[in-house]
Amino acid sequence: MSTNKELREGVADKAKTCFLYVRVSTKMQVENGESIEAQLYDLRDYAKRNNLRILHEYIDDGYSGKNITGRPHFQEMMEEIKSGVRADYVLVFKLSRFGRNAADALSSLQLMQDYGTNLVCIKDGINSEAQMGKMMIAFMSAFAEMERENILVQTMAGREQKAREGKWNGGQAPYGYKLVKDEKGKGHLEIDEDEAEIVRIIFREYTKNGKGVMALASWLNAQGYRKNVRGNGKYEHFVPTFLKNVLCNPVYIGKIAYGRRRTTPVKGKRNEYRMIKQSDYDVYDGEHEAIIDEATWNAAQERMAEESHPFPEAKTGEHVHLLTGMLICPVCGRKMIANVSHGKRKKDGTVGKSTYAYACKYSKKQFGPSCTFTRQFKQEYIDREVIEVIAHAAYSDVFEERVRDELDAAVDIEKLEADVERIGKALDNNKAARRMLSRKLDSLDVSDRSYERKYEDMQARLDKLYDEYADIETAFDDANSKLESAKEKQVTTARIYEMLDEFREHFDEYDPVRKKEILRQVVDSVEINPDANPKKGDTIVTRVRFKCPVSFYPTLPEEAYDALGVKEFNRLETTEYVSEKKSRVDEDTVETVAVLERR
Repeated sequence: MSTNKELREGVADKAKTCFLYVRVSTKMQVENGESIEAQLYDLRDYAKRNNLRILHEYIDDGYSGKNITGRPHFQEMMEEIKSGVRADYVLVFKLSRFGRNAADALSSLQLMQDYGTNLVCIKDGINSEAQMGKMMIAFMSAFAEMERENILVQTMAGREQKAREGKWNGGQAPYGYKLVKDEKGKGHLEIDEDEAEIVRIIFREYTKNGKGVMALASWLNAQGYRKNVRGNGKYEHFVPTFLKNVLCNPVYIGKIAYGRRRTTPVKGKRNEYRMIKQSDYDVYDGEHEAIIDEATWNAAQERMAEESHPFPEAKTGEHVHLLTGMLICPVCGRKMIANVSHGKRKKDGTVGKSTYAYACKYSKKQFGPSCTFTRQFKQEYIDREVIEVIAHAAYSDVFEERVRDELDAAVDIEKLEADVERIGKALDNNKAARRMLSRKLDSLDVSDRSYERKYEDMQARLDKLYDEYADIETAFDDANSKLESAKEKQVTTARIYEMLDEFREHFDEYDPVRKKEILRQVVDSVEINPDANPKKGDTIVTRVRFKCPVSFYPTLPEEAYDALGVKEFNRLETTEYVSEKKSRVDEDTVETVAVLERR
């Protein structure tokens, strides 16, 4: 263990350099005097008293010490050391701030020493440069790791006991509730009535009005509902994932769940874990008030269980049901399935022609039944109507404009890529300049008459480079984020328009499997009129929801009929069937809903 005197004697010949590393992971550490500001104050004071020149300060705010991979600024510091920026020391407040994992701490220390950098823990009085320093670090790191694992076990046991007692386990309150502290500072859940009303709406629309989570998210946003952004949340709009989490959380019926998510080790990696959702977990009666009654909750769970198992695809060579997975039951709102009626065997041994229809699975006796819609519609009728609606979009002049817009968007992506490359080069240039300046600083002759002036000038330039690096790094992250977002949007939208183009040019040439793939890419859902009589010329399809904005061609050209493989759409007058006035573009969900008239 070294003393300040020993350190001063080692730097008497010329000023040595250091990095400061600060880490805080919990609010408790802040309350115990280990805040970022407190650590920096002591570290700067130590550097000043020991004539150490600070090259840079690295701060990881809110990151655990269980391993180094989750600490971006620690990794950045190590990269700087490896790149040749000479720092004689890394100063930390305590060894636990450097790392609580013995293997990580020792391997990081070894790498630092390979590049001539030593670790100083100012509160523990440890300097790895001293003879006993590394041994003390090894011992204390192992002890810190054992302490961390013990704390983890105790914490999990405490949380499970709190769940048994019906108490909230801490952390952010679930949507619909707020966390209120009593006189002892212990938090308990109370209903937030504004949010709770939206929770009730979510369950009602899902269980009674048949909306799926995607349609429900779109509907909530269109109705103007917004959620307060909490914690690490980013969006006030409702998204399907959020709704799924609400619908499956037993907290809304007054229960406390324990073990819904468990950490499990990542194979082949030490001290790395991932969260896994559990289907089997413990549920206890909670102290808080329920928002949803158990009957509504059970109905939601039944529907989610039913819809979590998609129906199998048709085998090669079998009849392909084009709209399964897209067609919505007009009564219960769940996905309709294909129903096959095989032809009867004739006296001569031949079998009659099979017929194919769409029906609600949940109206069948073997599945409940839980739906009253027992009608079936021939697939050929509904398939043809949906194909015509898509044709009105695919043959639209506006469609051509949208395709051109997507191609033009590629130019924007090229510009964004150029921005990322340019800013990346600026980062590299900044690093190179810092390395060169650090070497010059290290090579300054303290006996030179101009040493002080040169030192101050170079240090000012180095400080400026570090400040510029932070700004460039922020710009680089922003540019990368914009590029990834633009690419994702372009790929998704361009793929849909590509499918529409295929639909227009080659739909009739494709086999049924390819046709279904195209329809799935373009169409989100199809709604029907339960009272339609196709034999009397009624329109069955009432609404088609597209996955992107489209516009509609009022009258189909002759080539449309050839491309689609039909002579005419004898029950649908194209001019009146769907028009701009009967479609709605939903900007929030980037989609178009074609609303069709009944006949």
